[in-house]
Amino acid sequence: MAGRRTPVLDVREMVRRLKLGQGVRRIARELGTNRRTVAKYKSFALKVGWLLREELPTAQEIEQAVAGAAPTPPRSQVAGRSKTAKSATRPRPDASLRRKRSYFA
Repeated sequence: MAGRRTPVLDVREMVRRLKLGQGVRRIARELGTNRRTVAKYKSFALKVGWLLREELPTAQEIEQAVAGAAPTPPRSQVAGRSKTAKSATRPRPDASLRRKRSYFA
């Protein structure tokens, strides 16, 4: 599911397991998440410094850091007009001008 948020406690568990040296694929399999999601949080944890600290980050730290790094929406949504809006405003050709399909020709 695109755009689904990962719960804070799952992120904390990912960080805990990464600190133990477990692999991305193993963590993803055991937590039931995509390995790309685990890899994304691994690189984020390295950038923030959570993997270098002795203690685990608190739930509040994770929530604040993840909320501050929220991705920006795609450009088509920012502009206020989606790609389907263009096609919806295009005039439809007259039905008499359309070529009829013959399935037996």
